[in-house]
Amino acid sequence: MTERATPRGAGATMARRLDWTAVVLTGGSSRRMGRDKAGVHLAGRTLLEHVISGLPDVPMVIVGPEPEASFDLGRRTSPVAVCREEPPGTGPAAAVAAALPLVQTPWFALIGTDMPLAGTILVELAGRALAESDASPDAIVTDAWLALDGGGTPQPLCGVYRTEAARAAVAQLPTEDAAGLSLRRLLAPLRVRPVGIEDPGRLRDLDTPDDLAAAQAILGGEEMIAMDKTQDFVALAAAELGIDNQIDTTLVLDVARDVAHGVERPAAPLSTYLLGVAVGQGLDPQAAADRLRAAIARSTS
Repeated sequence: MTERATPRGAGATMARRLDWTAVVLTGGSSRRMGRDKAGVHLAGRTLLEHVISGLPDVPMVIVGPEPEASFDLGRRTSPVAVCREEPPGTGPAAAVAAALPLVQTPWFALIGTDMPLAGTILVELAGRALAESDASPDAIVTDAWLALDGGGTPQPLCGVYRTEAARAAVAQLPTEDAAGLSLRRLLAPLRVRPVGIEDPGRLRDLDTPDDLAAAQAILGGEEMIAMDKTQDFVALAAAELGIDNQIDTTLVLDVARDVAHGVERPAAPLSTYLLGVAVGQGLDPQAAADRLRAAIARSTS
């Protein structure tokens, strides 16, 4: 049976946010991308950072190469563990098998780092899984909720799984070794419920530079909508403060982004305050931005 996801309030998932763990598979190197996918940049952030920012503050297991030292977890307070499939690079089934001993919740949500736009879909699936668990705790009817792509194919790398069922699937392997096994083969014993989604384009995995450009176009459109609201607020705030509204918002936001990535996130708003003070004292905005970037370099050297 195929269902269609419908918008729900955040409470369906957030009220039970500690009942599921996010498992993020970062994979390994990509010949077509020229480096590890997790470290590829999209709209100023790595793909791994995009995936993490799209998920709520739940326990997380990252499977793959150790993330770059500068990668940003945001304001997460839940535990984050990093592990590696053995041997390294032996596929997503082996990665899931490596993650399972670290999962301490009844459900886990699985996502690949090359699906940076799919976080909201995963949260919706988690809400549905928890709702069914609440409705019939003694009669589990589904082991996995998988999003359907545009062609109607369930995507195991954007799904929510019952932890006990996934562990049982690993235990059924002749040697409990998932190396080289496909994820679909590993999870074949599970009772799957495919779910249609409103925007299957967000399930597109980024395998090539062209895929990256398409994702950038989607994010660019969203940022333009958000920037309309930002510009309106800046105009209102400037009027309230009695100051000139001729503000280079792109310059200010770029500085904030660079500080957040080069230092840490809480330093970003402080840097924009310093930028404003410097410009107010007569320093050219671009020159002030350049000096702040020089300070970033000195702070990390």
